[in-house]
Amino acid sequence: MIRFKRFLTEGGLTTTELAKIFATTGELRVTALADKIWGGESLQLTTGKKKKIKVISYGTEDNVWEYYADVPADKKKFLNAFEKSIQVDDWKKKYKLVIEKPTMKLRDLEKTEDFGGKAGAGPTGAEWESLITHQVNKEIGNELSDEDAKKIASKHYPTYEKSAKAIAKNFIKEFGKGKMVQYGAKASKSNLSKLWTDHGGKNGTPKTDMYTKKYNISLKKSGGSQLASGTKEETISTFYAALEYIGEDKSSKPEIAGLMANIEKGFKKVALDYTKGDLDKLAAGEKVKGKKKSGLTGKDAKEFKKFTQTEKFHKKFNKELDAVLKLGENKKFVEWYCFEAMSGLKKFNAGARQSVASVCVTFDPAKWTISKINVTDSGEASGLSGGTPSVSSDLKAKAKKIKIYSAFKSSGGKPYSTLRLSGDNYIKDEETLVGCTLNSIIRDEILLDEDVKSLGLNLTEEIVALDEFALIKSLYGKLKNVGKDVQKWVGNLFKRIFEKVSQAMEKIKKLGKELFEGLFQFLGITITKVQTTLPSELADFVNK
Repeated sequence: MIRFKRFLTEGGLTTTELAKIFATTGELRVTALADKIWGGESLQLTTGKKKKIKVISYGTEDNVWEYYADVPADKKKFLNAFEKSIQVDDWKKKYKLVIEKPTMKLRDLEKTEDFGGKAGAGPTGAEWESLITHQVNKEIGNELSDEDAKKIASKHYPTYEKSAKAIAKNFIKEFGKGKMVQYGAKASKSNLSKLWTDHGGKNGTPKTDMYTKKYNISLKKSGGSQLASGTKEETISTFYAALEYIGEDKSSKPEIAGLMANIEKGFKKVALDYTKGDLDKLAAGEKVKGKKKSGLTGKDAKEFKKFTQTEKFHKKFNKELDAVLKLGENKKFVEWYCFEAMSGLKKFNAGARQSVASVCVTFDPAKWTISKINVTDSGEASGLSGGTPSVSSDLKAKAKKIKIYSAFKSSGGKPYSTLRLSGDNYIKDEETLVGCTLNSIIRDEILLDEDVKSLGLNLTEEIVALDEFALIKSLYGKLKNVGKDVQKWVGNLFKRIFEKVSQAMEKIKKLGKELFEGLFQFLGITITKVQTTLPSELADFVNK
């Protein structure tokens, strides 16, 4: 006999509800009706009254059978007939259940939670973890392996015992007979890695819900998932973690080499094309800020104009970078993003390794089934230690459904050189992984230029603080006025800058997991936004 709880008014009962399956027992809901009829219990009516049912009939129009509450064998006959009938096409129209004594319609019975009406909230996600953990341990003869899980699970017995046991058996079939522990760690920012917090991540919720000796399991209940994205800080932190994996992944070296070559090519293209406005006017002898400069003529003007065909250098270069840094279209990057989002390997610090998931499991409390997505190759936690992990074939397949969009901007750092100039009191750029930035290379090559030094200029803070191309503009006119070959000067300047940029790129290639951090520092850009679209089967795991 099923234990019944309080009644909740929800309207009349139907055969549709009776044909559904109880999540707790796996039985058809009609069994609850049969238990009450043949148990001699009174049933709740929609009028608020209660009545005992003595006779019912069930069947098609030309084949109807009656079943009596005082004949015990009729209970089994009725249930068998009902179960067979629901296999028939269009059965709801062909079969009817009628209450013969006392005379009433099926709809006169209240659809209480016993028959599919609104039930209590049931176990929470954490309580399901306890139920499954306890039943796994009970099945393998180690019931006390997690006493806290047993205590919590006991509150939901016997109602959810049968379903929890069936699900636990499927866990044992899939993961073996290892003792299971429910991971009781609370969300704590102190568990997060420096990488994570440096990029704004704050959510310290563990990915692991239960674990055995071999597996760190992330668990979710089937249904209810939506296409979703995490918070801005979490997605950006995950993005930077994926960049670290790419830097570590030896198989990504050819792609990285191609990307770096394209960035270098883009810089060279834009460097010969860097500014529009005052320089164009200067080259043409037009007024600049109300004053007419001595015009450049002939070859000088023609040569100078080839450096002045587009908008400001950085704006143009950012467009080139935007075309190159389409990481959301990079298959390996998306796979690593998926790996990190599901596992949390780089999210958690060394002291919180138990929080990192190696396999993700979805359970269905109604069907008692489970499905898994291996995060590591075998789904085992051992795949999370050692060198660069491998993305499982499961995740590679799922990653194909993920869409990632990212945006960046110039970090806006001061254009000061790393060069120490006597008498200057400017603030140095923060240290970078390769000891320079693109801006500092340009500036240093300008200020160290022998022709520039020969001008005997007083490099005051005001001059040093000019942006790189404003400085070129200022010096160009001065060199021209003292009879220098400005065409040759500009050509040699950029030749040296290109060589230094190539050297810096070679250093960046060798940074390993810090490769992209070094690249972004060098280029002076920051990721400002990351948006993801996730398939429903991944969303709950990613966003926990």
